[in-house]
Amino acid sequence: PLYKPEFGWEELERSRQWAMRSIRNLNYSLDMKNLILRYTEALDQSNLNDCVLRLWGIIERITDTIGSNYDETTKRMSWVFKDRKLVREMLQAIRVRRNQHVHSGRSAHDRDQVAYLAKYLLDPHILILLRNDFKVSSLEEYARVLALPENYDILREMEKIYRMGARIEKAYGP
Repeated sequence: PLYKPEFGWEELERSRQWAMRSIRNLNYSLDMKNLILRYTEALDQSNLNDCVLRLWGIIERITDTIGSNYDETTKRMSWVFKDRKLVREMLQAIRVRRNQHVHSGRSAHDRDQVAYLAKYLLDPHILILLRNDFKVSSLEEYARVLALPENYDILREMEKIYRMGARIEKAYGP
């Protein structure tokens, strides 16, 4: 979790200062500020259905899948987790609850759990983006990393092919 109450307000303030410094040093600082603002506004909603809708919007923004199919959204979102299959199932449950609310106006009885689950799955991405663990230069580039295959051998093969292509382009390109 981003906040651990047992560490108190001093630790929260240190974390806030660290986050502000981190954001300032990012190439995508404006996008990150907007993302954090959207995240805090979502969690500040008293209507938990609205909270889930807003958190889902952030999920789509982080994965760069706004208006795309949900399978790609869940695939990308699960990329940073060890148990990707379980995370995809959790995201599918969130999506179903979100759609129930959007399309029928029905409120889920477990909306507090759905909202917490969405937050739980977003938090690691926010930390990765704040620390810039992947050394990306934009949210769109982060999403492209999340879109990569989940198989190490395939990634190594792609790396080999891209290196070969770069050598050929350097030797024969304009």
